[in-house]
Amino acid sequence: MDDRFGEMLDTSPEGRTRYFDLLARLTPAERARKVISLGRAARAFARAGIRRSQPGAGPHAVELELLARMYGPAVARRLAPFVHAARG
Repeated sequence: MDDRFGEMLDTSPEGRTRYFDLLARLTPAERARKVISLGRAARAFARAGIRRSQPGAGPHAVELELLARMYGPAVARRLAPFVHAARG
């Protein structure tokens, strides 16, 4: 694996420093909100990718595919009844 995994390779050193300075100024609650927001955005992008690659997939199938991508197919299969129940 690349030793630079997780680095901002498309950002200048000055930009990276400013970004981390801004993060350091956040309160724990603000950081938590940012993490939650980024997680939601990542799942929304993943759902959009699934819908694009599987145009006929309904909401249930999209959620199951998202679970499979995030946690693996075995977990998605085990959670399928709950996803269906939650969607009504």
